[in-house]
Amino acid sequence: MVETADPKFEFAYEKWLDKHIKMDSGERKRKLAKGIGYAQKMFLFKIWWPLFRNLNEMIPEFEVRDFKDGYRYLDFAWQLNMANVAIEIDGFGPHWRNVDRWQFADHLRRQNDLILDDWIVLRFSYDEIMEHPRKCQQTIMQAKGKWGHVPHPPSSANDPIDRAILDYAAHADGPFSPAEAAERLGWNRVTIVRRAKDLSAAGKLIPAVPGKQRNRRYILNSSDQ
Repeated sequence: MVETADPKFEFAYEKWLDKHIKMDSGERKRKLAKGIGYAQKMFLFKIWWPLFRNLNEMIPEFEVRDFKDGYRYLDFAWQLNMANVAIEIDGFGPHWRNVDRWQFADHLRRQNDLILDDWIVLRFSYDEIMEHPRKCQQTIMQAKGKWGHVPHPPSSANDPIDRAILDYAAHADGPFSPAEAAERLGWNRVTIVRRAKDLSAAGKLIPAVPGKQRNRRYILNSSDQ
């Protein structure tokens, strides 16, 4: 069993995995009982856990039917308000180096089937997870902003940047600055500063400290139901 240095993560991980093992049967249960792969666990630990501090929305080894009426298993399924997202972790190891052309074609067909069934497919390489976790986190937050549920959507409800800022505010540990949000979300800082001001004017965000400040910090307006 691969363990990390974070006991809180390990406790949440074991509880999460045990829940999914107990709630299923058949091939998926057998796969989960063996444990998820090292690269998949590193995705949870280095990308997902720092963002959300829980694993509640991740569904491991999600079972889908393929074009031959067989079953395929996604590394993770993420069921957002406006889309089903398949998250696949790819390692540059023997599995990829040794595939033949028909296995490669089958792999591409598998992704095409998911897209035709209205899945959004996000792929992350093991190397990027380990070496560039912030870029992976930005992708996750952008996806959540675009397709996820935001508790207090602004008037521009179809704008993914505004939704992402509000979702970031909803999950922040405390007051945040537009610069912090821009770095995490992967958007231009000037754009996020301007959008945060607009959201504040609309009553969706409120300044953490009243009055004019050069480096303003915001919190979500929890009374704006």
